[in-house]
Order: sequence, then structure tokens, then C-alpha cells
Amino acid sequence: MIRQPVSPSQRLLGGTALAVALLLAACSKTSGDDYDLAKDSMAKAETPTAIIHLKAALQKDPSRWEARALLGYALMRTGDAAGATVELEKAYAAQFNPDEVVPALATAILQTGKPKVVVERFAKLKMQTPAATAALQASLGIAYWQLGEKAEAEAAVARALEAAPVQSNALMLKANIAASKGDIDGAIELMNWLLQRNPKDLQAMLLLSQFQRNGKGDAAAAEKTLLHAVEVEPRFLEAQKSLLVYRLEANDVEGMKKRLAEARKAAPKHSTTLYMTALTAFTEGDMPRAREALQPLLKVNNSSGQLQLLAGLIEFNANSLLKAETHLTKGLQLLPEETQPRLILADLYMRRDQPEKALNVLAPLLEQKPPLAEAVGAAADIYMHMGDMTRAEALYVTAARLAPESSRTKVALAAARLARGAGESELRELESLGRLSKPTDVFAEMALFNARLRLKDLDGAMKAADAMTQKQPNKAAPWVLKTGIYELKSDATNAKASLERALQLDPLHFRAALRLAAYDALAGNYDAAVKRFDNLLKSDANHTPARLAVVDFKRRAGAKPEELVNLLEATVRDDPSNAVARVKLVEELMRQDQTAKALDAAQAAAAALPNDPRVYGMLGEAQMRSGNVELAIGSFGKLSNLSPKEPYPPFRLAEAQLSAGQQKAAMASLRHSLELQPNYLASQRALTAIMLRSGDAAGALKLARTIQSQRPKEDIGFLLEGDIESSRKNWSGAGAAYRNALDRRASGEVASKLYQLQINAGNAAAAAQFESSWRKTHPNDVQFISYLGEQAMTAGRYGDAEALLREIVKLVPGRANAWSSLAYCLLEQKKPGAQEAAGKALQIAPQDPNHHQMLAQALAADGSLPKAIASQREAIRLSGGRPNFRFGLAKLLLQSGDKAAAKAELLSLTSIKEAFAGKEQLASLLQGL
Repeated sequence: MIRQPVSPSQRLLGGTALAVALLLAACSKTSGDDYDLAKDSMAKAETPTAIIHLKAALQKDPSRWEARALLGYALMRTGDAAGATVELEKAYAAQFNPDEVVPALATAILQTGKPKVVVERFAKLKMQTPAATAALQASLGIAYWQLGEKAEAEAAVARALEAAPVQSNALMLKANIAASKGDIDGAIELMNWLLQRNPKDLQAMLLLSQFQRNGKGDAAAAEKTLLHAVEVEPRFLEAQKSLLVYRLEANDVEGMKKRLAEARKAAPKHSTTLYMTALTAFTEGDMPRAREALQPLLKVNNSSGQLQLLAGLIEFNANSLLKAETHLTKGLQLLPEETQPRLILADLYMRRDQPEKALNVLAPLLEQKPPLAEAVGAAADIYMHMGDMTRAEALYVTAARLAPESSRTKVALAAARLARGAGESELRELESLGRLSKPTDVFAEMALFNARLRLKDLDGAMKAADAMTQKQPNKAAPWVLKTGIYELKSDATNAKASLERALQLDPLHFRAALRLAAYDALAGNYDAAVKRFDNLLKSDANHTPARLAVVDFKRRAGAKPEELVNLLEATVRDDPSNAVARVKLVEELMRQDQTAKALDAAQAAAAALPNDPRVYGMLGEAQMRSGNVELAIGSFGKLSNLSPKEPYPPFRLAEAQLSAGQQKAAMASLRHSLELQPNYLASQRALTAIMLRSGDAAGALKLARTIQSQRPKEDIGFLLEGDIESSRKNWSGAGAAYRNALDRRASGEVASKLYQLQINAGNAAAAAQFESSWRKTHPNDVQFISYLGEQAMTAGRYGDAEALLREIVKLVPGRANAWSSLAYCLLEQKKPGAQEAAGKALQIAPQDPNHHQMLAQALAADGSLPKAIASQREAIRLSGGRPNFRFGLAKLLLQSGDKAAAKAELLSLTSIKEAFAGKEQLASLLQGL
């Protein structure tokens, strides 16, 4: 439902009847086609047409102040108080009849929310006529009232009524003052007294209806008053609009149509009639007609919160999510107290897969005392979507307390009991609630689906999803849920079919598109993956999650690095408040070793989003990468302040402090991290390592034993104990700890450590026996095979390494580094096939400059130096010009006989201060040239 928000002054007075009378009278003194047309249009309540005529007249003669004053009032009539103020200020500056202009100007300034300005400018101003005096004092009374100066407000009302005892605006303010003190009956009596003396005072009737409806709860009396108002003046469209909203609240579509027909008959082109047309069309589900009716109003008055909110609802229901977001956001900025549009905007953000934005927009409703039950339920749904069941359950309990009779709340509580481990009775309760719920309400089925899924009852979960598709046959969400069940059953065919069905029903469903794109990518069809987002981006070009997904799939397809950066920079430019997009840009730049640009982007992100912890985490990372360790310490400190209850920020701070040689500070940060979360493994491992380095093996062992007690079924505590004992050369103690770790998990990492332990202890035979036994029982342990391969390569046993690497690429053909290492082994042995192996690595990871360099080496070995040089240049481009790749190019140029180019490359490398592979050879190579 759309409520009818009005400005503070409108709530008090409901209009400026005196101003229109004075201004129309002023215009009656002037002749001319444009003025006459404008006056006629105003008399017919065709305000937009009058505005057009008045602007045309003023183009011809900007000094026609009576026309400018009338334009000011016309703009005020459309709700454009800011525009009205501009025009009335010009007329006032020209000293055009202050008794006519000042009351209207005061009202306009009030409607822009500036009561203090009204008091400062007009409190001491004297009007010449009693009517103007009364009107201005009434406006001053409103201003004082809004500023909380109640005594001054009542004094202004008294002055207004002394000047004109039946001054309508002053009497309405007096009635409002009475109502604010709880004297609704006195307010109603005062309005009835005014109407006895002026039976045709339409604004008094409108205010009386508000007292009757909102103060006394007598909707029938309020409607009767408004019906009398439109009998007196059928063109009183404010009353027609209120009557239409009453019919809307009563779900009386026919009654709405009747009110709209009367408004069209009275003033077919009036802004209020157009608004009523849009509202009625929206209620009937005719979004194109609603949009058509509203567009002219938005062109005339883009600063109306009421129009912006209705436009947002229209676009939301028309699936134009980007336009809906724009209108709803602007509308809520203008009318932040509105409830329903805020809930709808939160729903919109969830459709765009932006749960954090959804929670932010709900925050004002959750902070109310008491919070809005519907908002609490929506927030609970969002946390459930994010997987935070603890917060979700707490909010569901709050929602149940706020709205105990809500069937939705009953479902939530049953689901919460299930989450705590209840059983069949709760499942049956959910099934019963589902049968009793509304035909389109699937909340019970959703809860039942989640409960069955937790119990690993896939058939029961599918049954709940089927019930959802029956209740909501045109919704995509149930089909996406069914996809998850099919995937758990390893039924990829039906999973993809369900996703395709979801996208047919809702072409803008991001999650369905994303998951289908993942299937395309799994099949190596990255172009198809990217195209999955075409429809969504055509409808919503600034859908940031979709744009980021496109970047991801393009990267995997081998897109050029500069294209990826350009796409991410454009995304940040179009959605500058999106922290994820900014972080992705910095990550991509660091992936490409563009450290300086990454740091610039991270600093820009921190400037734009100074309170976002994700941004400061990435800024600290970029500063670390660029060697600015002290700055990184500051950034991770800010991250800790922004997330004071999270253990990760002090852990990252400790890493930076260690890099700066601040071991004591790092240990303090790690201990603080463990105070926040005693079993935070990353901090436990880091603290263990520092203790070992500083010689505190006993403290490290104590911490390892703590981890064992916290995680008795995991291997990590015993693995750390083995490392500690190994560092002390306690081979038997280390061996026992590693075997305890292996008893808990058959880990290649631990197996590798146990094997190396035997070597370090000088027991090669035991090591060989363990290797044979482990390989026999774990023939596909790629981690252990990789370890053996690395050891063989380090020892120069390239034949053994080759055999092990061939096992790895057979087990994991998509491991690019294994193919690259195989190519190296073949080169070292001068065996054929190096070029093919390097090509395989490059095919898997085309953006890795190391694979381009390996291919260059293989090509050079085969005598294909031009191709080798081209491949090495590509490695340099992808690496952002890293010196080790440039040194490799210089060697290839020398090998090709191009000494001049080689010398130029080598000379340019001599200016680089940091170390790189080959730096120590520069002088000898240049001397040889």
C-alpha cells in the first residue's frame, strides 16, 4: 500500500488557500494570451499546463513578476516547494506586492523543511492588510511549532486570529495544537466551528477527516467528510486522492476506479489525477499504464518522495530492478519514515544477491522501539540465506514475540526448534502449517525443505520443493532449490534442467544464471558461461554481482589482463559504494603484479568507503605487497577497530608486525586474537611458529596440546606437536605425534613429514619402507607424490622426478604446475616432449607468465627462437614487466644473435635495485658484449 506522506506544513494546514486567492487575483490584473491561458488552466486545476504557459510567458518577459509569483504557487501545488521558493524569491526581490508574495513564500520555505529560515526572515516583518498579516502569522506559528517553540507558536496563532478571527490556516494550526495535546474532540469541534462559518473551506474538511480517521479511528466519518468535500468541489483532488487511498486500503478496486473516474471528469490533466491513475493502474497490475501516467509528474517534480516511491514500486513489479533501486533509494532519502518501500528495497537487494545492502536498508526499522515485526522477519530470512542460523533463530524468536498470532512466526519457531535438534513432531507441525497457509505462502514449505535437508532426507526435501512449485508455479526460487537436491544426488542432467526452468520463469535470477554458468565452465565452454548473464545485464546494466561474475569467467577463458582490469574499473566507476567490486579490482591488479596500481585502487577504496573492513583488509594487503609495512600495520589496526570482535584482523596485524620485525607486538596481537576466539587456528599456528623461532619449544608444545584438546578428532594439533619435536630433533616423539595425526586423517602432508623425519634421523631404509607402504595403501595421494617429485628435482634426479610427475598429470590432468615441472625435467634430460608439456600447462593456465616462460625455454631448445622470444615477451606482458622475465628475454636475444637488443635489455636491468633471478650475471654478460 502507498501511504500519502505530506510535508510538515501540509500536515498542519493542508494547503495555502489564501495564497492562491491572492495570486490569482494579482494575475487578474494582467492581460495577455500566456497569462490568460495560465489562469484558465489554474482555474481548471490543470497545474502542469499552467506551468508550461507561465514559463513561456516568462521567456518572453522575465520581469512579469505577477506571472512569476503565480508560477511559484503553481509549482507549490505540484509539490515542488524548492522550485516554488526560487520563483517566489525572485518576485519578492523585485518587491512585487509583499502582501501577496510573502505568505506564499513563507509557506514554500516551510515545505522545504526550513522553519528556522521562516522565523529569521519574517518574524519582524509587518504586512499591510489583515488578511496577509493573519496568513504570515499562521506560517510563523507553524515554523515555531516545528522548532519546538510551543509558546511562540500559540502566540503567533493568537496574533493571526486577532487580525482575522476566521482565518482558516490559523484555526487549523490551533486545531493541530489541540490535537497534539490529546484534545482530539477539541480539534474536531474547532474544525466544525470553522466549517459552520465557512461551509466551503475544503482544507478544513480535509483536516477534519484526518482527525476523525487518525485521532478517533472513525474511518466512516472521515470518508463521509471527504465525500461532502468533493460534493462541494468535485475538483478538490486532495480529497479525491484520500478517498482513493481509503478504497485501496479496503482492497476495493472498483471503488478506486470510481474515484479515479470522478477525478478525471473534474480535472483530467491535473497532477493529482495522473497520480491517482498511476496508483490505480499499479494496484491492477498494469505497470506500463502506471509508468505512463507517472512519467509526466516525475518530469515536473523529480524531488517528490511520494512520486519516487510509487515509481520504484512500479519498476520493481515490472522487473526493472535498476530503475526500481534508483527511485526507491531517492524516495527513502526524501521520506525516510516510510516502511513498505524499505521492505521492498530490501527484497530487491536480495533478488540482486546483495544481502548486506538488504540488511542496511532494514536497519532503521530494526532500530525502532519496538522494531517492526515484518522487518525482523525479513532480516531473519536474510541471515538464514547467508547461513547464519544463530542470528536467524534469534530474530525469528523476536518476531514471534512481536506478532504472536502470525502464521509465518509460528513456522519460524517450529523451524528454530528443529534447528536445535527437535524431531518428527516439529516436522509434522510444519507440514500442517503448510497445508493451512495461504495458497501462495511457501514459508512453511521452505522451513520444511531446510529441515529435511539438514536431516539428509533428500526425498523429503524434494517433496517440500515440489509443494513450493505447485504453490508458486511462476516463481524461479523453488526450481533453484530443487537443483541443490539433484546435485546432492549427483544428477547433473536434472540439476541443469531445473536451473534452465528457473531462468525461463525469471530471466533476471542471478543465482540460477551463475550456477548454469558454472556448469558451462566445467565443460570448458566459457563463452556460454559469459552469455548466461546477457539478459540480466540488458535489463540491469549495473548489476554488480553479474558484472563481477562475467569478469571471473572471462579470466578463466583466458581474456587479456587489461580487459579484466578495464571491466573491473568500469564496475567500480558505476557502483563506487560496492566494496566487493573494489576488492576484486585490487586483487586483479595484484594478481597481475601491478603493485603500484593496486595500491592506488586500494587507497581510493578506503577514501570512498572509510568504514568498510573488507576495504582495509585489502589496503593492508596491497601495502604489504608494495613494501609499505608500517602503513600496512596502520591499516590492519583500523581493520581491528572496525571489527573489534573478529579474530582475523589481529591475526593479519600480527603478520604485518612480524614483517616489520616487531615480534613482541605480533605475539600480543595473536594472543588478542585468541582471546576473541580461543580456537582460532590461524593465530594458534602463527603463535606456535613464533615460539619455536624464539626457542620457546615448551610454550609451543603447550599450545599444540591445547589445540589437541580443542580438536581431538582432527590431525592439526598432533601435526604441530610433530613439527615441534622434530625441531628439537626428538625423532621418536615427532614420529609418534605424526602417526597420531595419520590415525585421525590420511593426510599426504603428514605422510610427507613422516617420510622426511626418517631421512633427517638418518634412517633411509625406514623412509624407503614407509614410502613403499604408503604408496601401496594410498596410490592416488597426489600430495605425497608431489612431495617426492620435489625432492627428486631438488636432488637433480630428473628421471625419478619425471616418473612421479607423469603419475600426477595422469591423476590430475588439470594441474598446470605439474605439466610445467614435467617440461623442465624433460629439458634437463634433453628428452623430447618438453614443448608439448609446456603447451599443456599454458592451455590450463594461460594467464600465468611462468608457463609462457617455460614454453619459451622449450621452443628455444627445439631451435624455434623467434617463437621462443614471442612467448617470453608475452610472459613479460602478463607479469607487468617483472625483471626476472626480462632477464630471460635478454638471454634468448643473445642466443638468437641479436646482441644490440640483448644489450639494451641488460642495461635497462642494471638500474633495478631489488634482487631478481639472474641479477648477479648482468655484469659478466654485458662484459662479454
